[in-house]
Amino acid sequence: MVSLSVLFTLNAIVGLVFALGFLLLPEQLSSLYGITPNPATVYLARLFGALVLGFITILWFARNSGESETRRAIVIGGFVGWGVGLIAALVGQFTGAVNNLGWLNVVIYFLFALDYAFFLFVRKD
Repeated sequence: MVSLSVLFTLNAIVGLVFALGFLLLPEQLSSLYGITPNPATVYLARLFGALVLGFITILWFARNSGESETRRAIVIGGFVGWGVGLIAALVGQFTGAVNNLGWLNVVIYFLFALDYAFFLFVRKD
């Protein structure tokens, strides 16, 4: 496993790619997943991108922080967010809401949920 600092940094970088995609190119990103963009999906994609941008900003500025209650709260939030996101990604795949590119999201959500679980339950630093 990586250090918590590296996890926060990797999460911020991956998140930045998705945040910028959803904020700046929501129609194109939706189309890649087999979703027909419309005003409602574009609106939701941009809101999602803004939320991700806020979360990764927290991660970026907390990446080198020392052990604290705040850092633990970020780990708990990461575990919950990535864990619930994993369930949502799986539901999307199994219901046919997205095409096979959606499996990439399943893998990403699984790996980050696993890493946050490690720091939450195994290595509590």
